[in-house]
Amino acid sequence: MKTISKFAIAASLALATLPSFSCEEEDKVDLNTANVPELKTLQGVGKKKAEAIAQYRNTAGLFQSTYETTLVYGIGDKLFESNEPCLKVTFPEASEVANEEKEQTNQ
Repeated sequence: MKTISKFAIAASLALATLPSFSCEEEDKVDLNTANVPELKTLQGVGKKKAEAIAQYRNTAGLFQSTYETTLVYGIGDKLFESNEPCLKVTFPEASEVANEEKEQTNQ
């Protein structure tokens, strides 16, 4: 019985130490329109990973789901899961995408 109690306490403490956060809808990063500086606001995403996300989008086309980021080199399930609450995918008009791509190449 003592072993179960110790395990339950240890599990509770471990869960309590996990970082938990959420983002308001207006604070979420849109994977289909975000530029490199906006992508860098995500946890664990620096310049190289942000550039990889933007490059993937420019090569493969718009993200169809947030989980698709796991197809980007350097973005695994753990990094995705830690950022999932702050990600979204919208489908902008073609002219908006062209403007975003132009902005990204000028950075």
